[in-house]
Amino acid sequence: MVRFVHTADWQLGMTRHFLSVDTQSRYSEARLEAVRAIGRLAMSEQCAFILVAGDVFETNQVARNVVLPALEAMAACAVPVLLLPGNHDALTAGSVYRTKAFVDNKPANVTVLEASEVIELDSIRIVPATWQTRKPDVNPAETACRELTTGAGAQVLVAHGAVDAVNPRSAEASLLHLAMLEEAVRDGRLEYVALGDQPSS
Repeated sequence: MVRFVHTADWQLGMTRHFLSVDTQSRYSEARLEAVRAIGRLAMSEQCAFILVAGDVFETNQVARNVVLPALEAMAACAVPVLLLPGNHDALTAGSVYRTKAFVDNKPANVTVLEASEVIELDSIRIVPATWQTRKPDVNPAETACRELTTGAGAQVLVAHGAVDAVNPRSAEASLLHLAMLEEAVRDGRLEYVALGDQPSS
């Protein structure tokens, strides 16, 4: 059995206007320590990889002094770390994942999950539903699910977004439909669905 850590919404670089400079610094460091703790957990539990289901960074405009410590914390995880761009850090032309700071300093164990690029790790096929824009016409998970087939081995969908069962009145096109995901699991197209949350407010 392959073990992995499923996490999401680190939102590194998040700031709070009501925090003092010193308190904000401790707040930011606590988020980095959480990443390092996830890495220690993955290693202690002999996990094959860490799967981050969206919103690794708070925005695509985070500064270099946010990106570099984040990458150092991920490097310390010592297992593959797979990052799904979400609504906060969508894989646009100006994405944090395309900046020189990120590209030049990305450790070997970190992979950004780009659309339509299935990653195979330890007999698991990671199927990403990458956000290419902050306002998609449909949730990327719908496109990914339509392309899934049975008999392809153990497949894990990693997606991001509000779920209709939680936000039934949301009119957002990006809303995830729980019934669609459950059907894909029932008919054997998926073994597991790894979700991150994008509130619909």
